[in-house]
Amino acid sequence: MANNKLYRDVEKVDARYWRDLQVRYDALYDTVDKGAQFKVAFATFGTKDLAELANIFKLPTTEGNKEQLMQSLSQISAEQKMLICLLKDFTHRRKTTITNYYDMKIDEKVYETPIAQLYMLYMESPAHLYEIYTFHIWKVRGSGSLFSSESKQKKITEGKALKIAEEKPFQDKLCDTLFKKSGEKNKYRVFSYTKFNDRIALLIYKRVNDTSIPDFDQNVRNQEVDMLLYQINWSEQTVELKATNVAESGAIKEHTELTFNTSLTPLKPDIFREYNPTVFKDAVLKGITASGKPVEDFLIDRITFRGSPLKNSPEISIYLKNMEVWPSVIDAHEKGAINVKSIKDVAYVSVHTAKTSRNIRSIIKDNGNVIFSMDDSRMDAAAKDKINTKFQERFGVPLFQEITNEKFEAGKADLIDYVMGQSSPEAIREAEEETVMLQLQEEILLSIDRGFLVECMNDECDFKERFEHAEGIHETCPSCNETELKTKSLSTFKIHMENVISAVKNQLEHLCVGEEWVLLKESTRKYNSHQYNFQNYERKSDGKILQLLVTDQVIPNRVVQHLIKQMTPIFVVFVGKQEKYVSVYNQECIQSMTFGEVYSVAAGEAKNHFNKLYADIELRAKNYMASAAYKAHVSAENNVGEEPSKVNQDYNDTEFEDDVYCMLKDMFSNAVKWGQEMKGKAVPEGVFSISFRKKKGNNFETYKYAYSYDCKLTRKTDGYELSKSEQRKAVEYVNTLNDSDYISSYASDNQLSAHIFISNKVKPSQVKGMVAYFSEKLGEDYNAIAVFLSLEMLNYMHTLYRQNYETLMQSPNTFHSQLKGLFSNPGVISTEEIDKVFEKALDPALREQENIEMRKLTKDIL
Repeated sequence: MANNKLYRDVEKVDARYWRDLQVRYDALYDTVDKGAQFKVAFATFGTKDLAELANIFKLPTTEGNKEQLMQSLSQISAEQKMLICLLKDFTHRRKTTITNYYDMKIDEKVYETPIAQLYMLYMESPAHLYEIYTFHIWKVRGSGSLFSSESKQKKITEGKALKIAEEKPFQDKLCDTLFKKSGEKNKYRVFSYTKFNDRIALLIYKRVNDTSIPDFDQNVRNQEVDMLLYQINWSEQTVELKATNVAESGAIKEHTELTFNTSLTPLKPDIFREYNPTVFKDAVLKGITASGKPVEDFLIDRITFRGSPLKNSPEISIYLKNMEVWPSVIDAHEKGAINVKSIKDVAYVSVHTAKTSRNIRSIIKDNGNVIFSMDDSRMDAAAKDKINTKFQERFGVPLFQEITNEKFEAGKADLIDYVMGQSSPEAIREAEEETVMLQLQEEILLSIDRGFLVECMNDECDFKERFEHAEGIHETCPSCNETELKTKSLSTFKIHMENVISAVKNQLEHLCVGEEWVLLKESTRKYNSHQYNFQNYERKSDGKILQLLVTDQVIPNRVVQHLIKQMTPIFVVFVGKQEKYVSVYNQECIQSMTFGEVYSVAAGEAKNHFNKLYADIELRAKNYMASAAYKAHVSAENNVGEEPSKVNQDYNDTEFEDDVYCMLKDMFSNAVKWGQEMKGKAVPEGVFSISFRKKKGNNFETYKYAYSYDCKLTRKTDGYELSKSEQRKAVEYVNTLNDSDYISSYASDNQLSAHIFISNKVKPSQVKGMVAYFSEKLGEDYNAIAVFLSLEMLNYMHTLYRQNYETLMQSPNTFHSQLKGLFSNPGVISTEEIDKVFEKALDPALREQENIEMRKLTKDIL
């Protein structure tokens, strides 16, 4: 039951009453020298406060003489003095609220000071303090969610609203609904309420914690609470909720609809469309006010932009304490550090007036529209309206109202993504959304599938079927012959992915203008039983590859890791997904974007736009290659294990090939992987090269060697089967590569030096057979040998490489010449051989580059 009803009479007031009102009841009563306490408390009152209190107690008043007034009030009883102290404690931070409440409730205004007004209200009924307490919390909380009754009749009545506030069965039903919606995790109770201006506001306590906390005397139980606020307005037929989460709002809304037998719909102002995008940009970037006149008493000293033209598009804040920020903004824009492509680019502004300071933030809605909002708690209507007016004069758009972003290209992109992300035309409500829907339909990117869902009304029958046309609907249930069937019209969106992919490829074709990029054939890869199709582009100047993936699905993290380990720059275009959800994929070699973003790029800007995105990936190349190699190392180590029988069942040949390639690419930058991309062709998994310079007499000679490699993952305990067909394939790979002019012209000995088998285990007895087969079949024409590098040894070599990377870079020629020696002996590579490579490469006496001892330098200058 609400406390208002428990404490309607002064006789009912007890310690709990004051504690619930957050008055320091115990501290005040525990004071030893109460006389001194009262004197100090009364000394803080103004002369008018004391005069009105003296008037209440019918004591003589001497206007303007504070000493005499205090002397006069010293005559009242100790109980009355304590009551004044308790009421004074309650007024802390609530004086304005007390006066506002008094003015609403009392027709004949007798007193003007908050303490006198409060005393009078308390003596009339202690319940007034609970109303003031609730009214104050309602006022200081920001705006909530507003709902309106759909009924033409006035279903929301004062009588029922009062029942919710005062009668236990109604309150229990409300709290039970909240309890269930919380997953039965939190308990609720109606703590208090306040009635004003044809409305009632309820304060609901939610228990969020129940624990024991330290106390000076002894630990006490503390049932920590959050506050929910719920206002019912029977005059305007509205309900406003200031709840902490969506579930609670839904519970209160559901209870209200059942109690008043009505439906509630969100009440929101119309979308604001009457603004000029150029005026908004000029207001932000050039400091030109939208009204064309100076905006007085409206200082903006901080502005934050969500992105910027800088590398990796960081968020940028410009702040000048208590100074107008616009000169700095103008300078930053002229230097290319900031720009505005849509309203949502402005994340925050800090504003100051003579009476208040507020941070205004932009909230991006799912359809791309924006609402500029601020914390309006503790702000009266006049102050709120003043800031709103000045904000609109400054920027040309309002506060607290949804603003269409469709006037900007980026806003149009968001709108396309929003529409394509909906499941049904029923979700399309605004004019801009409908325009985009029709445009997408015209271009056959989107269509509407219509049909009918028929259900049998017989409770014991579960017949349910979808029909494309009304003509095919049964007159009776085919399962039970029930004649009563329920028919529901259905309409769903269908995205035509083939056309969407074509539209994306058409935009990417702008890259190929001037033959800077050329289009290669499509490739496919299978991850987790799902096939992904990639469009491939090659840059003619350096042969670098760009891949394109268009998908309407969420990409699992495991697949993302596969894509990263490809170490190939890739544009991933998500269809029907919003920008805020796809940005998480923007990492390493992946550049994520939405279909709306790609589709909205103007033809004249497309080439520069996509080249810039590719350049951003290139800037990340050093990081993503090292990151991919680390992830590959961990993946191979964790998934393969020490014994073939312990290989993770979800780990396959493709992943093994990717992991091996990443580690090789990290150590040998000139490497390529074919594998899956060349499936069905007589080529090995890939090729890498080693080159170094060595002094010969007075000159340096350059040595260059090429190596092919193959990956062999096995789950067989005795190792991978190197059959006769494997022998023939390996020699065929060598012959194919030796026939290439690029191998013969590159390599110092005009041929491939070795073919390396990389496996978690091979049959030891077959290693000699493979070595002998190479010698026999290649004969005197070629010198390529068969080398075996176990995954354990590859991981070991890669670990030493990463641990000693900086030192190895001081002796690159020594390191690479040692690696050449490592791959010069046929058979299995051992730990000892790898150790010899690194022992010599890390020898300080053989360093080719010297570094300053920075640690010693730092100590020296300090």
